[in-house]
Amino acid sequence: VSPFRAIRRARDTEKHAMALKAANTRTFQYGVEFTQQVVGTTQDGIWGINSQTAMKDTVAVAQRALNGMGFPTSGVDGIWGKNTDAAYAKARAACHI
Repeated sequence: VSPFRAIRRARDTEKHAMALKAANTRTFQYGVEFTQQVVGTTQDGIWGINSQTAMKDTVAVAQRALNGMGFPTSGVDGIWGKNTDAAYAKARAACHI
């Protein structure tokens, strides 16, 4: 992987993570449709039950991954709260993202 591609992937990862974090407070700094793309649901611009369920499932996957990598999130609940945020920050620092 070229250094430029690695940098782009790191930026994309950060943008996706920030979209998940912000969606918990219904703040969509990159727009609803981008967040829907991140969580893998229909990009219709409406943050309804399908989007919310997909987001919760996506956050739970991220929490399991963080826990599995040794960055504890204090449980898997599908909510990007302070513990998930702290675990993500530690993972970013450890992976130099």
